[in-house]
Amino acid sequence: YAIFVNFSISSSVIMYGVADEGIPIRKDCFEEFVKRYTTTESYEKNDQWIEPIQGNVGTSVFDYEMYPMTVEQEKIFRDIVTGTTQKRQTDEQINQIILEEAESYFTGEKSLEETVEVIQNRIETYVNEQR
Repeated sequence: YAIFVNFSISSSVIMYGVADEGIPIRKDCFEEFVKRYTTTESYEKNDQWIEPIQGNVGTSVFDYEMYPMTVEQEKIFRDIVTGTTQKRQTDEQINQIILEEAESYFTGEKSLEETVEVIQNRIETYVNEQR
């Protein structure tokens, strides 16, 4: 299993490629993952040489340079990962509200803005009633 994250914590911790790979949650795999992003020296694993992360990366939005995480960045990353909780619960009533209101957008009866506003208002009312 893996946590899939579009990962850009801040300008001080950027994980290139994590959105496509995910962050492994099995302890041994997680430790190997961290090793991969913190290594400053090449090492061999399963007859394959792993090189330190380094280089320039560019997107349509910004350009940045990649380097191995520092000890401080690794701590921040570990704190974020260990501080996450798993949530697999869905609220069928909220799903129903979204489906009902989205239909009026897709049929052209309401604009996107109107639809979003109605969904937000209905869900807010529902959540407040549940308290």
